[in-house]
Amino acid sequence: MSTPNKPRLLIVSTGLGRGGAENQILKLAISLMDDFDLSVVALVSGGGLVSEFLSAGIPVTELGMASGITHPTNLKGYVKLIRLTRDFQPDLIHGWQFFGNFAAVLVAKILRVPVITSKRGSNIAFRERQLLVERLTYAGCQRVLTNSKLLAEEIEALGTYADKIRVIPNGIDLEEYEVCPTGKGPWQDSGKVVVGTVGRFVREKRYEDLLLVARNLLLEFPELHFVWVGGRGSFEQIKTEIIELDLQDRITLTGEVEDVRPWLAQMDIFTLVSSQEGMPNVVMEAMASGKPIVATHVGGVPELVEDGENGFLVPAYNVDAISQRLKLLIQDSDIRVKMGMLGAERIKNFSTPIMCQRVRELYSALV
Repeated sequence: MSTPNKPRLLIVSTGLGRGGAENQILKLAISLMDDFDLSVVALVSGGGLVSEFLSAGIPVTELGMASGITHPTNLKGYVKLIRLTRDFQPDLIHGWQFFGNFAAVLVAKILRVPVITSKRGSNIAFRERQLLVERLTYAGCQRVLTNSKLLAEEIEALGTYADKIRVIPNGIDLEEYEVCPTGKGPWQDSGKVVVGTVGRFVREKRYEDLLLVARNLLLEFPELHFVWVGGRGSFEQIKTEIIELDLQDRITLTGEVEDVRPWLAQMDIFTLVSSQEGMPNVVMEAMASGKPIVATHVGGVPELVEDGENGFLVPAYNVDAISQRLKLLIQDSDIRVKMGMLGAERIKNFSTPIMCQRVRELYSALV
């Protein structure tokens, strides 16, 4: 039921799984509850974060649609979304992710409601049809919200006017993270140095590159251990390769976890070797935990990691460069601690309250 005198906000997301964009939606929605009468729609059902939205008192409707905007079974889902939106009578719609953006603009045009879209990842691997959909989607909205300057350039390259684009970096709840530049856990107790990462085992995360890095460095450093937090995608394939290489005692695979913070605390170094990114929450979380970063120079990563200060930036796909930078940090604990502390200080500029206030101002200008 709507609350009188509050503007009504409808958030339309592709899904509500445990991912970076979905976590940002949750944080934003919780922060807006006092100012907006809001409702959330997940086009694809079964997301792991749905229960957290409901626990916070945020209504969620799952439409059970199939992935892909033109899937033949999705017509009923679009009709449901139009009816739901008409009944809710939002003053503003905010779309998230490729499918969510498209659906949000579609229903907003039909019902003549202002709409914002969100871009959180690069379109570098998009096919021509996907680029066309993205171009049309941005043309149909009042604002495009993104989290990095590089992604803003991609949006503008599609023909979107620069004054329509708003860059608001992701936010992180700093008080939830313990700054521990020296990893603490069972591996450190036995004198090991832990290099860790967090992310789904999908193509753009380049776990195959990370496995090559691990093979190189584990031969040279007997005290080294890797911890990879995440699942889905090629998880089982990578797990099999690790066993075939007889490295299962030196590379720990956690699978999917609900809370990455205890695992971050056990890392001495955090690495991300993706071929494409938006502004990765995992890098922000690692910085808030006081970890030095070795990451590829993609997406919004350079806006978080200053090369040579709180970590190192390396070219994507360059296994040798990644290995060399990690090697430097493995060998020098003083540099690890110094970079980790600088990162913890730098990330203070990316807090959740700052992010939410900037989005709130964006909304207020449209309703």
